[in-house]
Order: sequence, then C-alpha cells, then structure tokens
Amino acid sequence: MVDHVSGMPSCQGEEMTACQLSCVALQTKTDELDTILCLTPEGVMALDGELRIRYVNQAFSRLTGLLPQHLLGLDETSFWQMLSEVNRAEVPDQAANPDHWLLNIQTPIRRILDVQRVQGQGLSKSISAVLCFRDATREIELQQLTNRFLSTAAHELRAPLASVFGFAEALLTQDFDPESQREFIGIIHQESARMTNLLNEMLDLARIEARGVQDLALVRMPVMVLLRQTLQGFKPPNGRVAPVVVSVQEPETCVSVDPAKLQQAILNVLSNAYKYSPQGGEVSVELTIDAQGSERPMAGIRICDQGIGMTTTQIGHIFDRFYRVHHNSQIPGTGLGMSIVKEILELHGGHVQVHSLPGQGTRIELWIPMDQPVSH
Repeated sequence: MVDHVSGMPSCQGEEMTACQLSCVALQTKTDELDTILCLTPEGVMALDGELRIRYVNQAFSRLTGLLPQHLLGLDETSFWQMLSEVNRAEVPDQAANPDHWLLNIQTPIRRILDVQRVQGQGLSKSISAVLCFRDATREIELQQLTNRFLSTAAHELRAPLASVFGFAEALLTQDFDPESQREFIGIIHQESARMTNLLNEMLDLARIEARGVQDLALVRMPVMVLLRQTLQGFKPPNGRVAPVVVSVQEPETCVSVDPAKLQQAILNVLSNAYKYSPQGGEVSVELTIDAQGSERPMAGIRICDQGIGMTTTQIGHIFDRFYRVHHNSQIPGTGLGMSIVKEILELHGGHVQVHSLPGQGTRIELWIPMDQPVSH
C-alpha cells in the first residue's frame, strides 16, 4: 500500500515494523556518511550528471572559505571562475591532466591544494564525479626546501672536492719537491676538513629538523655552570687570548636545557667572534637577565667581538643556510653555523638577537627561558 499523503510506502502491523526498521537503518547509514564526510580533513565536492555541484563538505569550506549555500547548484565552469576571482586561485589547464593537479589559492590563507578528480563511471545516477581537495602546502614547501638544500649542498661540496681531486691527481702523476708535496697535502687536508665540517653540520640540521624537541635531553642546571664548562673546553685560535667573562649576574639562575646542544650553539658563536675579528681585539662573554621583555624571564648569553661587523642587509641573511657574510674572503666556514644556533635556541623556546655595525664589531645574544633560582 501507498500513503497518498506522504507518497511513501504505507506499513501496517508487522509490515510497518519492517518498514520502520528499514527507514531507521537507512537514516543511520546516511548520518554515518554525513559524519565521516564532515570529519574528513580533505575537502570533498560531488557533481551531478549535469556537472553541477550537488554536495560540499565542511573541510572544503575550511580550506577555501566558500560556503555551501554559495556553491550548491553552480555548474563546474562557474565554480572554477568563482575560485579564481574570490580565492585568487591559479587554476591550471585541466586538459593536461584531468584527473590530478595542484591548485594555488591566495585567500583566505595562501595554500597549495592537491586536487584529485574521480569519475562516477555509472555507479550512481545522481553523482557523476567527486573532487577531493587536500592541503599539500607544508608537503610541497618542505619538498622545495629539501631540493634547494640539496642543490646548494652539492654546490658547496663541489669546490673542496675538486681541490682534493686535483691536488691528489697532481701528486700521483707528477714529481714534486718535498716542500711542494707538503703544501699540496696541506691543501688536501684543509679541504677534506672543510667537507667533513659541512657534512657534519648538514647532518646536525637534518637531525634537529627530523626529531625536533625529541632530540633534546633536558637537564636543569645553573646557566653559569654551563657557561664555565663551555669556556673551559674552548680553545681560541693561536695568538688570541681566551674569552673574557665581563660580569656574572644571578649565578644561581637555572635553565632547563640540553647541555651538549646549547654548548654547540655557544661554541658556534664564539668561533665566529674570533673568526670575524682577524685583527684581534677582546672577545667577551656576559651572562645577563631579562625579566621584563617577555612573559617568562629569560637568561641571556651575550658574546661580543671587536671585528669587521656586518651591514643591516648582512644581518638579515645571517640565519640563511649556506650564507656567508664574506664569501670571497679567506675566512673559513660552511655558512650553516648560525642556522644551527637559531634552530637550537628555538627548540629550547628561546631566540637569537644580532647587533652589529661595519667595522665596529658584533654582539650576539642567546636568550633561553629561565627556571626558578636554585633553592637552599
């Protein structure tokens, strides 16, 4: 029987019970599907047989800012035009690859969306195609960063490797006097050390990025104890005096740090202080406290030199990987040291500040969140 008011099958007695169960089951399946589509992180859009938008989920609206009421019923051509105008999207030529492409949108947030189109292939009379939109921004940016990193690393390794190969080949194929041989072997040793340092620092950066805070073995200790241990193990260049500890404030100020990692950061900065003050001059180290500059009091390790200094432009690039302030000079370096310093400090919840003027030296401050003073 048919209920002429509702147009739905009329159920009586046992038949009504079976019908109700069927309707409840159908409604349950519909609710489950709606929940799944609402919770999925990927944007989903369904097109009907006339390629008009039949359905969009909440994730699609979160990715693009476009609401269902503005989209439902639009044909596909109008949709791409809206996306281009409202989201300033760079819509690619889908004819080149109609099933899979990348979509760049600029608003509400700059994103790179991985779009995949799946044809219905007659499985449903009401749905002819489904488009899935996945936020691939981080993935694409990391891939681009990795490609640039590897390309630059290969370029940086090419020069020392060429020197090692060239001088080794010369020693193997020609006869040289002992003095020349020592000179060539010295160059090979120097360039090999340069490559070793570069590879070690690249591995340090890769490990820090891969493991993040999991790479830290935190220990609570007084900053001054850590600083003394670091300075005791530091050997200044030949002919230079050891760093001068200018003053000691709050000697019992404690921090929770990975001692090895923070010592690596301090030593990188100390090494630069001597390296970029080739004419000499005092290198000083000072422990200072900033209890006002942030929500949490910070302990600062301030390292100053009287060297060649930097311009504002050079300071702006100091944390760039493989960037060297004086690339064409005889000052050795890989251009990764300050990148590592920045990564280490940020892992500890701290930051680095750089102050410098050409010809007037450089002051670098390493700031770390403070713990409470040691109680007696």
